[in-house]
Amino acid sequence: FKQDGDIKGHIAGIRFFDHAWLIQHLNAAKADAGSAAQSVLSSMVEFLYDSKAHANNNIFYIVCFYRPNNIYPAILFGESAKRLNDRDKISTIDFSFGTLQPQSLVDSNLESNSIQQDTKESIVGLSDLLVRRNLKSFLRAFNLSSTNPTELKIQSEFKSLGLERNRHIIMAESEGSKVFGVVEQSSAGLNLSEITNSIYLFSDCLEEAVERSLMDQVLAKAYREHFEPRDIVPTVLIEFGQLTCFSVAWSKIYTCWILAQEAMHEFKTTSEDIFGDFRRLISEFRSGASYKSNEELSESRNQIK
Repeated sequence: FKQDGDIKGHIAGIRFFDHAWLIQHLNAAKADAGSAAQSVLSSMVEFLYDSKAHANNNIFYIVCFYRPNNIYPAILFGESAKRLNDRDKISTIDFSFGTLQPQSLVDSNLESNSIQQDTKESIVGLSDLLVRRNLKSFLRAFNLSSTNPTELKIQSEFKSLGLERNRHIIMAESEGSKVFGVVEQSSAGLNLSEITNSIYLFSDCLEEAVERSLMDQVLAKAYREHFEPRDIVPTVLIEFGQLTCFSVAWSKIYTCWILAQEAMHEFKTTSEDIFGDFRRLISEFRSGASYKSNEELSESRNQIK
């Protein structure tokens, strides 16, 4: 969205998964924020609904990350999920988000039998955990339910452009407790850099001390093998409300919104209704919105359970 030649707001999207767009809402300017935000969001909806734009890409899902206290995407995406009220069509997941602090990682024996990477056990174990957590949309949209989720077809398209796109699944375990890490690695400098070089943590633990130790093992292996050689410091995401680790500077909350392509028509119709009622929804959001600020999240990051 431009005004007088200046970019006031934009939204970025990339084919990051085999069957899904990855979109991050970015709104740079506060001046005329309403028109800028509504314009870029409306353009995004039109693009996603235009089958000619991606007819040959086998797109089955739209994945969008936004801040839950960012009023305009929160209204469009949050309200659409509320109105459709079907997790198979639209689902949302709140993640605590931060940047890895490599200097805080404890030295671990990463060659031990307690940690595995890209094995059948790590892949199947992660899939089973996501199903038990009712994160089936995340599992499917991120292509983690495929036969070999670490071999992405989209890698060849990145390679043809001289870019990297890699994925690894790491599992650390101890006495029945397990922590999984989904490593999403790509060339530095992509527009969605906050979430295109990241580690998603999923824990299946009961004891806090064991959980934090296993998290550090997963983060250390991911960083030292896949990010440090590329001079990249990754971001880390974990379900909001889960125990967090001390080796990450937690800074914000991101909502991951997932739309199934089969529900695209319903979403477009619903979004038109939402845009038509935007002023009232904005007023309601401002008067009654409930969210954590960056500072609140930062202060409580190690107490989150």
